[in-house]
Amino acid sequence: MIRPVKAMPESDTGANNIKILRDNNYVGGSERIWPAVDGQAVSGLFPEEHVSFVLSPGKHSIGVGCGRSGGQLAIDVHGEKKRYFVLSPHDFSSSQCAGIVETSEAEALKQVRGSTLIKTGCISDCKRKSVLYDSNPDYFCYFSARP
Repeated sequence: MIRPVKAMPESDTGANNIKILRDNNYVGGSERIWPAVDGQAVSGLFPEEHVSFVLSPGKHSIGVGCGRSGGQLAIDVHGEKKRYFVLSPHDFSSSQCAGIVETSEAEALKQVRGSTLIKTGCISDCKRKSVLYDSNPDYFCYFSARP
């Protein structure tokens, strides 16, 4: 359930061109889900958390992983154009644990206001802090599972 994650280049000046947000879905709320780029998890997020990073131009896959298979999108990155994605856990009746959809900047900015930034190469702990995989954070955080 906890796995190593890959750090991505991040800009402190707002030049990040990819932002992946996890919505506040009660389903799976106590579990991390794992945003991934080109098949490699880049962070572990609880509800109302996000990652933001620079992705090089070209073809990539943006996806999500958890206990079962997760959704993926093929994208083509063009320069510094900003792209926004939302992760949503599914219930157990679905074959995928979570899905990912691209969203508009306006909708993403509404969600990011109440969201906590987690650094890539880190996972969230139960206090909404970026921690390393080696720090052995809790598997579940039940504060996140609120209706």
